[in-house]
Amino acid sequence: QLVDCYFQAYEHSLDGEERVALAQIIADTVHQRPRFEQRSIDFAETYRMERACLQTLHQLLVGVMDRQVAAMRDYARSVWRDGERGNTLDYGLPPRIVPTEPIALASTSSAATRPLSLLEVHPSLGLVWRVTHALRLACSELSPPPSPQRLPSGTERLRVEQRVLRAALATWAAAETPELDYGAAVHRELFGEGLLGDPWCVCELGSALVGAGETRHGGEETPGQRAERALSSWALLLDVLSLRHRIAESAHETALLARLYKGLVGRMGFEECHLYLRPVPFEFASHGDGAGEGPVFLTATLDADASLDRFIPSQLPLAISELDEAPVKRLSFHSLDSLMQVL
Repeated sequence: QLVDCYFQAYEHSLDGEERVALAQIIADTVHQRPRFEQRSIDFAETYRMERACLQTLHQLLVGVMDRQVAAMRDYARSVWRDGERGNTLDYGLPPRIVPTEPIALASTSSAATRPLSLLEVHPSLGLVWRVTHALRLACSELSPPPSPQRLPSGTERLRVEQRVLRAALATWAAAETPELDYGAAVHRELFGEGLLGDPWCVCELGSALVGAGETRHGGEETPGQRAERALSSWALLLDVLSLRHRIAESAHETALLARLYKGLVGRMGFEECHLYLRPVPFEFASHGDGAGEGPVFLTATLDADASLDRFIPSQLPLAISELDEAPVKRLSFHSLDSLMQVL
């Protein structure tokens, strides 16, 4: 069943590097054997642990692929809600899903994922190999480091792998959205996919941007200048879309790190208020006479932090608010007017 998951992702992948990586993972899975130890007499326990790891990984991959297929189906349905428009308007859009009798291309009685239509293709499923690659990196980082006196046993590595897989499956099943830590307003203005998630709306926005440029110049341009300005307008729109995606990714990672910090703040000797400390600009900082060299580590100042601002906001602020609160209100991608102002 695990090989069926990888093989189904291999069938949908269109990228050469993804197909090579998936083929390597399939070969590794087929040739994988239980890691028995000669000193251990309980071979059945090792076999059960290996089987549990394979089952957990299979459940995780099925959940990831099922959710991705459902998301791509919803996206394709929203794109083709008005049918084909013909000519070049349909160029670059995801392939239309033609509803037919669903089939399951699996070698076992249990399909890898939900049944798909015969002409249904989801190239993004090829990224499944990155899930396995990330899990392998996590297991290698968390395994006991080898030393000249003692090498980690296969059972210890199996336990680490089992714990990592269970934690990954529990995290995926929880389906938490770290973006909600920023509050409803920021989530709507920055992370919302209402306007930018629809390619037809993006096309209309680009056409409006080009039309505004033509109105501003009053038709006094040559055809070459008109084409160059239209290309610059679309390039500007693509830059804004890329920057918005980078901001959303950075905010997502910041929310995850903030959650990790709150869980480990007690062990590190800090307080939760240290997460929200803002740097003081040089023009507002007071000069201390005879100030010596500062401590190397921040933990050395924990005993003398009575003057710290211990304010803890109810919602996680964006990093740009450390400089000024005004840009946060202008950083809106929710409506057409706000997007035109950003452009």
